[in-house]
Amino acid sequence: MPHSLSSALESMPPLLLPTPMHMAFTSERVALPADTRADRLPFRIEPQAHSPSPEAYTLRIGRHPESIEATGATPAAERHARSTFAQLLRQFGRDLPVGEVRDAPSFAVRGLMLDISRDKVPTIAQLTDLIVLMAELKLNHLQLYTEHTFAYDGHEDAWKDSSPITPSEARWLSAVCAGFGIELCPNQNCFGHLAHWLRMPRYEHLSEIQGDGAWKFLHWERRGPFSLCPTEPRSLEFVSDLLHQLTPNFPHSRSVNIGCDETFDVGFGRSLPIVQRRADDLAARGMPNDQALSAARAELYTDFVRSISRVCDDLDRRPMMWADIALSHPEQLARLPKNMLGLAWWYEPTDKFEHWVNLLHQAGLEAWVCPGTSSWRSITGRATERRGNLADAAEQGLRAGATGYLACDWGDLGHRQQWPISLMGIAHAAHAAWNAPAARDFDARAASLHALADPAGTLGPWLERLGDADLPIRQAVKLTNATALFNDLHPPVPAALKPGERAIKAELPMWRAVRERLGELQSHVPTSTDARINAECAHTLNEAIFACDHAIAMRSAHPSADVRADLSCRCEAIRTEHERLWLLRNRPGGLAHASSFYATLLQALGQP
Repeated sequence: MPHSLSSALESMPPLLLPTPMHMAFTSERVALPADTRADRLPFRIEPQAHSPSPEAYTLRIGRHPESIEATGATPAAERHARSTFAQLLRQFGRDLPVGEVRDAPSFAVRGLMLDISRDKVPTIAQLTDLIVLMAELKLNHLQLYTEHTFAYDGHEDAWKDSSPITPSEARWLSAVCAGFGIELCPNQNCFGHLAHWLRMPRYEHLSEIQGDGAWKFLHWERRGPFSLCPTEPRSLEFVSDLLHQLTPNFPHSRSVNIGCDETFDVGFGRSLPIVQRRADDLAARGMPNDQALSAARAELYTDFVRSISRVCDDLDRRPMMWADIALSHPEQLARLPKNMLGLAWWYEPTDKFEHWVNLLHQAGLEAWVCPGTSSWRSITGRATERRGNLADAAEQGLRAGATGYLACDWGDLGHRQQWPISLMGIAHAAHAAWNAPAARDFDARAASLHALADPAGTLGPWLERLGDADLPIRQAVKLTNATALFNDLHPPVPAALKPGERAIKAELPMWRAVRERLGELQSHVPTSTDARINAECAHTLNEAIFACDHAIAMRSAHPSADVRADLSCRCEAIRTEHERLWLLRNRPGGLAHASSFYATLLQALGQP
């Protein structure tokens, strides 16, 4: 372990990530031998009186090198003790403060779900680095969210341009994860979010919505296929084929995430006649018509989920599912299989996690809380919303008895966020999942040191300020699931905007204040020892400034040709750099689609 590079951090109290449940250090120091390493830390098997958790450990740093030791009852406890010792060495070099750590996790399962279906499929090297970091941050569960990016035999046309995860890669990654005490759990959405498949002529017969049919995604109109038709027998055959191919490549997991979220189109397309018949029967028994239709759709949804669950039973896999649709119809929860694990997700600060977990428990189901990293649809991340969301999930999940905490890092609209933005969320999530009572005390300096390769401890706090650059606008317009910078640059429903109208209803003074904050951040950009992180942070700031300048310019009735030309030139440079950075960590599949968002911007800028 190398010496610390920052005398400022050496003089501070220990910055550990996650923060231990209990630590007490003195002003005394102990000088360690030059060959001291975390993997040589003496470890003794011993029950931990301070916690019943099998992962509990104690680390003692005595006044003499030979008095340094760790105790715990399991290999997991030993790994955690060594990770904590490694972080102390990173901060203090071989001159450690004397003291003791007594530690144990709040949640038995502390996981990360990484989206690999919105264009970005990481390289094996990037995924391996992530696994190593997860182990140091004491995370023990990983999912790679999949729609079409697994190399299924016989379905090459669906994944051929996506640089998918192959079966052999999945088996290798599963073994690597197991070596670090991490479960790599298979993940395949089995109901909704399958537009990539269903737009192809070969699979269109499976779709609930046919052709260019319209439907509502919450309050937005969508067109075309999205979910499988639950009344089409071949839909279940399709799902069974995928799960039978996928799950054997994850031998160290006995679970599978079947997705089933946001199926808002179900019951409005091909299955509508059956829904109507069921609704008529419910109405005949006295239920109001609107309520009967909603209940009939929920019943049909649950029927198909039960069928998928039976496939999982045949594979000896425990199913887990996103619980949003089921929770919106609590009367259906009792019909779900009792081995189903409910994933209660939300990505804004909310007081509903505890309520959702309680509803799942009342139906006899195990529950996890699933907050988000707030990285997607943002450019900069959303620091304030992320902090509230991650802390709410930890605190409420712990109170309600959730057994797991799964943080989600999505990639909507081309997976445009750079890796340091995701890393801030992952670091905070690891802290909250391990030490829920201290979830609101996340120290961004610790993320700098242990996740961002910044020995000065300044990059994390800088990224937090960047993630709140447009916070006043977000709060003023009550924006969710995106930053104002991102949504003004990429309007969610551009067809509904009139000429000169913008998606974000904020006046010029607010945007100019954002530009001033970004300029202040530009005046001092901290650096990492990792050149990729430096380039990614610089690109993030550059794109945020461009988005803000674009927002200001487009609020003019007629931006001049010179302004448009300048913005076009900058946009082209940003696209080029985005493509370069993409290939440092990710496979080429999906890059063309991600870059198309810049092409759309360039086309619009070229219009007078």
